[in-house]
Amino acid sequence: MTRQKRTGDAGMTVVLDTGAILAGIDLAGDSRYYITPLAFAELINPNARLKAEIAAEEGGLKIIAPNESSIDEINKKTASLGESEALSPADIETLALALQLKSEDETLILATDDYGIQNTAHALNIKFRPIT
Repeated sequence: MTRQKRTGDAGMTVVLDTGAILAGIDLAGDSRYYITPLAFAELINPNARLKAEIAAEEGGLKIIAPNESSIDEINKKTASLGESEALSPADIETLALALQLKSEDETLILATDDYGIQNTAHALNIKFRPIT
């Protein structure tokens, strides 16, 4: 079974980094929200963590690890851009998930205020939106 690319569904696919949750992004609505396990693990603020846990339990937030080929592609791109040292493993994982999901959903947005993530996303033609 092959997946079709989404182009006009209600809502959009939004990949969140840790900062997006900490900034209080609203996880309600008809968009599909994703975060990686490493980014989720960085949520040490009790209120933000609880909000994310509730959203995950209710199905509004999916916690998904990217595949290895997407991680490899991000590592190559960050090395070529000189961003390798600036990005954490959680940042790499977030970019890799965005890259992976972008191939399935053309409405994907990466929600981040991190300039290193934004720079890499721009180089990969991944749409991003700052939170603050």
